[in-house]
Amino acid sequence: NSAMSAVLKIFPDCANCDRDDVAAVSVQVNNAWRVYFYDHFPRGLGYAAEFSRSVQTYFEAALDMVERCSCGDEGCPVCLHSYRRRQQGLLSKLGARYVFRLLLAMPAEPVLDALTINIRNA
Repeated sequence: NSAMSAVLKIFPDCANCDRDDVAAVSVQVNNAWRVYFYDHFPRGLGYAAEFSRSVQTYFEAALDMVERCSCGDEGCPVCLHSYRRRQQGLLSKLGARYVFRLLLAMPAEPVLDALTINIRNA
């Protein structure tokens, strides 16, 4: 959910569309999570197709946004949270960073270390 929220935050800025033009849903299939991005209007506006053509670019932009944000580990309205979209479950800035780093084949150990420290302190 955290990574999905970050992509939904960054995508409209990169694709020059409105935040209400796109949506996403995450579902669990065979013990693995899948995220589906889709145009929020019947027959679509082409934004989901744009996303699928440039998914790495959007993941990189979302990771950059999350890592550059000066908020705490929970995230904030700038990097993860949305006033328009009700959040389901807790959003974790560290979780989003970890997922993006795995998806982009980047070293995730520093983020994993920070996640481990947060879990111990909880």
